[in-house]
Amino acid sequence: MKQIDNKDCSLINLEFFHKKFFNKKLDLTKVKNQVSYTQNGITLLELEKIAMLVNMNFDVFNCDFKQFISIDKDEFPLSCVIKKDNVQHMVIIKKIDKKFIKYFDPFYGEIKETLKSFEEKFLGIVLNFYVLNKEIKNSKMIKQSEKFNINFTYLFFRVISNLIIFIIPFISKLMISEFSQNYDLINLVLTLSIYSWIVFISFLIKRISFNLLNRSIMNSFAKKRSQIWSFLLYQDKNIKFQYSSYEIIDKINSYITILKFEQQFFADLIINVVSIVFLSVFLFFINRFLIFCIFVFGIIYFLISYLINYFEYKNKPILNEIVIKDSIIQSDLSKIMLNSNTDQYKDFLLNKEIKNIKDLFDKQEKTNYFNNAINDLSEYLNIIFPLLLITISLIQLWNGLINLNELIFFITCSNFIFNPLKSISHLFSDYIEYKNSLFKFGVFEESISQNTTSKFSLNNKITEILIKDVSLIFNGKNKLKIHNLLIDQNLILTGKNGIGKSLFTKIINNTLKVDKGAVLINKQFNVNDIKNIESKIYLLSNEEYFPNTTIKEYLFNCNQYKEKIKNRFLKYDFNSILKFYGLNLNMNILNDASNLSTGQKRLLSIIKLFTHEPDVIIFDEFFENLDIKLSNYLKEIIKDEFRSCIFLEISHNQNYIFKDSRKVNIEEVNLI
Repeated sequence: MKQIDNKDCSLINLEFFHKKFFNKKLDLTKVKNQVSYTQNGITLLELEKIAMLVNMNFDVFNCDFKQFISIDKDEFPLSCVIKKDNVQHMVIIKKIDKKFIKYFDPFYGEIKETLKSFEEKFLGIVLNFYVLNKEIKNSKMIKQSEKFNINFTYLFFRVISNLIIFIIPFISKLMISEFSQNYDLINLVLTLSIYSWIVFISFLIKRISFNLLNRSIMNSFAKKRSQIWSFLLYQDKNIKFQYSSYEIIDKINSYITILKFEQQFFADLIINVVSIVFLSVFLFFINRFLIFCIFVFGIIYFLISYLINYFEYKNKPILNEIVIKDSIIQSDLSKIMLNSNTDQYKDFLLNKEIKNIKDLFDKQEKTNYFNNAINDLSEYLNIIFPLLLITISLIQLWNGLINLNELIFFITCSNFIFNPLKSISHLFSDYIEYKNSLFKFGVFEESISQNTTSKFSLNNKITEILIKDVSLIFNGKNKLKIHNLLIDQNLILTGKNGIGKSLFTKIINNTLKVDKGAVLINKQFNVNDIKNIESKIYLLSNEEYFPNTTIKEYLFNCNQYKEKIKNRFLKYDFNSILKFYGLNLNMNILNDASNLSTGQKRLLSIIKLFTHEPDVIIFDEFFENLDIKLSNYLKEIIKDEFRSCIFLEISHNQNYIFKDSRKVNIEEVNLI
């Protein structure tokens, strides 16, 4: 299998050796759901854990390139880590000779490269996979069964549509036999009208079936998508840090492919097979040689279609990588427009964009060359096969093996065999896409099914937070390890940059989930179990994302405290403050508030705080970008309005609301 997600190269290596040792395919969809990803992929420690679940392990060797190329050929295949686009990437080494190295790249497939070129990528890490000498019982790696939920409404309408279409050859035969010798214009026009209506009704029923199917698919997709986003927002605290927003959206959208396949595949397969069998049996008794010719043509066309789909699948990962790179470059260019940069840097990005688009075109031309040739052959045969069939039929007619009426009937029916044969090859292509989509979407399906936690809304006031034996691994590194820390009064968090102060605040309000330990609210409730924890523990930081909406919608999306919010707006005259800083309630927030200044964004975040009733308020480097006059005013009204709250503050410039708060140095309580 080829790599689909950019973090899964080591899993493809694991799959390769699993198949080598056990002669059976590893279900990577199931494997992925056991993996704890970092933002850069899978660590060797995590890979070892996963390998042991499937009765495997590996030894890691550090060596220089000279030692590497001197490895005995009997030791291959081996895995090794190389540098690809400045990111670690794992490949499978198959053969090394005096000048060249042959290896399998999970993304690009089989590669032959010079030793000199490979040496520049080699990072000195080699892995030797082996089988554990013990039986793994109750393994979590149970093969996920594929679901085939046939949409019987769709199947019913398609069957009706096809049955009506089957009448067409018989009408054609009737028209030839009845009107070829007799001049009867009225009945001919009447028959033609009936013929046209039958075709129209058939297409109408077919369209109804597709509309019903699409409606069913989109309804199911809408429910599942809402379920996933709800899960990501309220339950999951890990997936969103393992994948980029683009990857998450791509994985969610892959569910449409899954639904289409599961509801449509067997229905279409049944219809196509029944059509082929029914008409083949019927035509067999008219002329066996012609039906043999049809099947020969059909098999040739099927093989060509299979080759087209195979090469499209093989080349898709390569093109996808370039397309993703291209979208990143264009995204950079669009953001550069909004910022000040030197001419040299702009020219550098433009040249990079030109080079990338050239690479894209070159790769497309290279990968599509064979595809285009096969496609052209397919189109040519699509035209020539009917002509060949007519030619063979005429020879049969000359030899008295078929009459004219049977010939026309046969030619008409042949299309209803050709088309299903063509469709079946596309069904296999759909199956490959379905498997890939299962692979992508599996990370959500498994996480949701395993999540049995029932969350509740906390109505009691938060009076204390206990950090108990907490540890956090972030980006593959141990970042926090805190034994016991009680927060029951205002705190100022101190410590040097990068020590984990911001991570600490995200743990408290459950934006990040800890790997071990617990964050307890009022000595009894785990933050993981509280649905409204981010409203009760309110975090203000410079990392806030602003959605595309109006300022009014951004501020007033919470109706729970409607009267109180109105009173606060009047009391503190927020409308005048907004107006003074060039804002109004009807103004649009665009592209993560790119149309607003940093100060304006901070002002909106502060005012939004006044539309909630938190028990704990966290300020993470928040007042750094506000002018002193506004900052002092906001601090005073926050003190007045939220005097019963617990405050946690971080500021490198000592820009605190409560300067006499208890100070806690994260470096001192962090045991790492």
